[in-house]
Amino acid sequence: MLEKMTENEKAVRTIRSILQIFLIVIIFFVIQYLSGILQPFVLAGLAALIFQPLVYKLGEKKVPSYLSLPLVAVITLGVIAIIGVVIGDTAIEVSKESDFLMGRLTEKIETILLWVGSTFGVQTDVKHLFDELLKYVNFDSISSAFGSVSGVVGDATANFIMFGLFFVMILGGLKYYKDYIRFIAGSKEKGDIWLNEYEKINIKIIRYLSTKAFVSLMTGLFAYIVCLIFDVRFAVFWGFLTFVFNFIPSIGSILSTVVTGLFFLIQCETIGDFVVFTGLLALIQLVLGNVVEPKMMSSRLSLNTPTVIFGLFFWKFLWGPIGMMLSVPLFVIMRIILEHIPSLSFLGRMMGSSSEVNPRGRRAKKKAKNKLKTISECSTTSEENTDKETSEK
Repeated sequence: MLEKMTENEKAVRTIRSILQIFLIVIIFFVIQYLSGILQPFVLAGLAALIFQPLVYKLGEKKVPSYLSLPLVAVITLGVIAIIGVVIGDTAIEVSKESDFLMGRLTEKIETILLWVGSTFGVQTDVKHLFDELLKYVNFDSISSAFGSVSGVVGDATANFIMFGLFFVMILGGLKYYKDYIRFIAGSKEKGDIWLNEYEKINIKIIRYLSTKAFVSLMTGLFAYIVCLIFDVRFAVFWGFLTFVFNFIPSIGSILSTVVTGLFFLIQCETIGDFVVFTGLLALIQLVLGNVVEPKMMSSRLSLNTPTVIFGLFFWKFLWGPIGMMLSVPLFVIMRIILEHIPSLSFLGRMMGSSSEVNPRGRRAKKKAKNKLKTISECSTTSEENTDKETSEK
């Protein structure tokens, strides 16, 4: 009888595991299928979490919620709308300048080929070589890309309207999150426990999102200033592009630097200007991304490289470029939540960075190093005293 029960339990567990796998597959399919709705919803949720502390601060200043919520919503959406209009107009202007840009590109390629031939003594027919290179460039696709700017702007307008609606609803609903959590818990004691865990998770999420948004904003602002200094056309567009690409892990900063640098190459007169311009952009990315951001952000909010790469391709598959931009924030939020679930906390630790693997070992190693240094200093002092006493005798 016991053996039969054991076999039944094994069968139930197997069926349950299969159903769980099917459920995960279905969830991923739904996420991909409803991407048009879920993308602005997730963006609005992240934005609402960033501005949630501001609403609380206004409440502490005795500002009524019926004034603070519309005020924050209107200012936020107004700023985003202004940025969107500026970027949209710039994108349309870029599309109108496509002939000029392609003409400058051809001139630069010819100049570079002539320089290579004269420097290395390569005797080539520049015109023939250039014509061969043009065969590998699909100008039809480039023209269609420039021509589809208006369609992209139209899609962005529709997404902005959905984003605005979701942002207002989520920002307004966050005011009642305590009552909602207690209602779901079913009892006051259980609700207080859930509320305490939610507060811990929420503080970490807000800290991460605020830090990432601030660093990305500073990166885009400095890139915009560099573009102004070098008189790069459409400087606002390249600054905004740097801001957006900074959310894409690993390759985002490289892409923004390369794309902006190549555009400046079309415009600049000398290779030296191009090298200095690209070097400044790379320096901005290096300092803000590898020095400032790690100091502002706790290691508990970082991810290891395999997790970042997996998240990049995973969300790219589900949501395209928007998924690449949201991959790290979503995985960081996932990690924070997993660490507060005892049975799944090991998954959160697996996603952590290498600096968290053995913090005690590092502290012990540092302590031992300091101890050895102290012993060495004491030994040196003792030897000096002994020599001094010997010389006096």
